[in-house]
Amino acid sequence: LAARAGHLNVVRALLDAGFKFTPEDERLSARYEQAEVEKRTKVLASLLAKADKEQAFRNWEAALKILENALEIAPGEEQVQRRIATVKAEQRKERLQAILVRADRAASAGRWGLVIAALEEYLTLEPGDVQVQARIEDARQKLTEAQVEEARTRAHSLAHQERFEEAITAW
Repeated sequence: LAARAGHLNVVRALLDAGFKFTPEDERLSARYEQAEVEKRTKVLASLLAKADKEQAFRNWEAALKILENALEIAPGEEQVQRRIATVKAEQRKERLQAILVRADRAASAGRWGLVIAALEEYLTLEPGDVQVQARIEDARQKLTEAQVEEARTRAHSLAHQERFEEAITAW
């Protein structure tokens, strides 16, 4: 009755008491093992549900911690290992996407040094990405062009102020 109601702790306590009187009873031993399996299954299901929630809210670290706890309860559980791999992949994908968004915003603002820094960070996580490497080269070229334009503008401004030596140095 307690087992049907889901009170597995009560079942375990009753089985423990029964073992004191009949330790050789195989049915009692089998029922005890079944109660242990049911409890582990219930706890595992609860942890997986919590991990689902954290994953849905994109709380990657919390989801991974919960899944690692689940793996301690059920070592080698393939479902948990797959879930850990999935969460890590989603976390990585989100991080890479955030880096690209940061690079795009910096490019829109003409901040080529920040673009290069963001894309180099991306390459540390995803080495060999040819498109990102091409974007870095493009950003380096635009950075050089911006620096030349800035020097030209400064030199021109100094020349108008008749500060010719400074204008030559700036250019």
